[in-house]
Amino acid sequence: MPRIIAASFGIARDSPQRIKAADDGHCYLPEHLLIADATKILGVAESLIAPLIPDLAAEELAVRDEVPVPGAAAAGQLQAVHLSPFYHSERSLAASLSRLLSSRADSLEAFQSVDWEKALGWQKAKTSAELAPSRPTR
Repeated sequence: MPRIIAASFGIARDSPQRIKAADDGHCYLPEHLLIADATKILGVAESLIAPLIPDLAAEELAVRDEVPVPGAAAAGQLQAVHLSPFYHSERSLAASLSRLLSSRADSLEAFQSVDWEKALGWQKAKTSAELAPSRPTR
């Protein structure tokens, strides 16, 4: 689809703007897979794509980061490229969750006396929403 749209607007197959705009729905990919996928999607050489990834980072459209190698027991790292909004959202969410997990249990003192079985039963009756099971307390 990107090829058809770009061609209809007269954008050259090897245009840097077209290469930088390629997106197949991922919010992060290992850099080598991103380059390989973009090569297939855009039908251009890797040599035209790889040099533009630092430009995406400089323009704050992407974030380059080292991430653990999935499934590797050792501390292996690989270069990843994230879409900026998702990278920053995930980092913010992780920091907030970490803050909540490390807070004192009595920081929500007002909720200590709530009858949670009754409250959640009311919520389920009103919304028909089925909540995920809770995790055991620490």
